[in-house]
Amino acid sequence: MPSSNLSKAAQEILSDDLSIVRVDAAKEQISLVEKRREKEYNLKRRRIFKVVIAALILTFASVGIVLLTSVSNDDSTSNNGDNNNNDDNNNSNNNPNNDKQDKNTAFPSDLPTHSPALSSSPTPASSTSKYPSQSPSLFGSSQPTSQWYAAMSSIISPHVLSQDKIHDSSTPQGLAFDWIVETDNWTRDVFGETSTILLNLGSDDHNLIVQRYICSLIYFSSNGDGWTNSSNWLTDINVCKWYGVSCKKQIVNDLALNENSLKKQIPSEIYELTRLSNLNLHSNSLTGLIPSTIGLITSLSNLTLHHNNFDYQIFPEEICLLKTSNSGFVDLTADCSDSDSIVCDCCTACY
Repeated sequence: MPSSNLSKAAQEILSDDLSIVRVDAAKEQISLVEKRREKEYNLKRRRIFKVVIAALILTFASVGIVLLTSVSNDDSTSNNGDNNNNDDNNNSNNNPNNDKQDKNTAFPSDLPTHSPALSSSPTPASSTSKYPSQSPSLFGSSQPTSQWYAAMSSIISPHVLSQDKIHDSSTPQGLAFDWIVETDNWTRDVFGETSTILLNLGSDDHNLIVQRYICSLIYFSSNGDGWTNSSNWLTDINVCKWYGVSCKKQIVNDLALNENSLKKQIPSEIYELTRLSNLNLHSNSLTGLIPSTIGLITSLSNLTLHHNNFDYQIFPEEICLLKTSNSGFVDLTADCSDSDSIVCDCCTACY
């Protein structure tokens, strides 16, 4: 066999070996990512358990205070009634002539004189009226109750990479949390008005709340107030009817906000939209780094990020590994045509 043919055969074998090595490496990386996610999930479950226990303790403490207050008011009312009866007895003993007159006039005079004593009976109504004001009613006042706040925190915080940020109103994570807890009425209207109902919901219902939070986080992270079209965003309707959002069985699977004047950054928590198939964010003014967490969205088939202002960077390896291992991931674009732009060896198209 000619030496040239041997060389070609060797090159083909070497190329096949390299492909196998790359696939094995990709599988190993995916396995590591899955193990890391499982570890993070277990940690999140522990945190959720602690928050739920704290919420239950607060609830029982509030109910105990209400009951003690009610009993105290009832006791004071009964004491006042006894004092009034004693006063009446003393007056009758001191004025025997009045008793004679009462006997002569019989019942007509008795009814008016004793009915004012019954006027003290409405006082228990004032004590019972305090109970609703102390109960864990969700929207009885303009501010959410501590139980409602704790319940929402226990549902949302495990899905935020830096959990402290949801309590910091200067961050997009904090702004989104404040909006969904204090302003948004959708959760109350759909699931109920108490923190107890909220905590007893199933995982599917919790996922609906989380995806609503993530969508609002995208809004606050990318200057939603300046979008070209923000129809229905941050309104009391299902996220599936927000502009650019499409759903399948109430789960977000398509986010098309291209050519919509998005600025600032893509939040890393976007990977919590776990059923995303199409993520089209091209032709905006997004900056910063492309979140590597997008590589955790295993359902992706299209990711378009070109014509933005992202920082110079090597395209996240996690996204490239996802594309290598997922044959359904067919479209991946970025600004990678120039030497001073993004370096992306796995992109299907560079601009």
